[in-house]
Amino acid sequence: MNFLLSVNDIIYICLGIGAVVLIFVVIIVLYFKNKKSAQKEALQKKENTLNNMYDNIFTILGGKENVEKITCNRSRLTFVVKDMSLVKKDEFEKIEIKDVIFMSDRIICSFGEMALEFYNNLNNLLK
Repeated sequence: MNFLLSVNDIIYICLGIGAVVLIFVVIIVLYFKNKKSAQKEALQKKENTLNNMYDNIFTILGGKENVEKITCNRSRLTFVVKDMSLVKKDEFEKIEIKDVIFMSDRIICSFGEMALEFYNNLNNLLK
């Protein structure tokens, strides 16, 4: 038996290997592009959800103009409001904010480990 390959056979083998490598590279690029796109969509969805929650918080507090000051203490935010009668006290549970304490002109809410992020974003929106 003669197992010698002709020049044409070697060319076809090299083209075949090149095609397989090219297809593999395209599949990897598309995979990472789709993964990055999915991560970007998830981040955008989270951001939209948080923005809606910020708007809801201000609505519950009687509007931005009713909020005098926001302070942060570890896992809690304190909202100082001008008019407590404008605050919709029952609405806090609907947006999943538990452990709410109402004082004369203050509302203290527990936000857990997200408190500082909420504080920064709510304060930026308040300005």
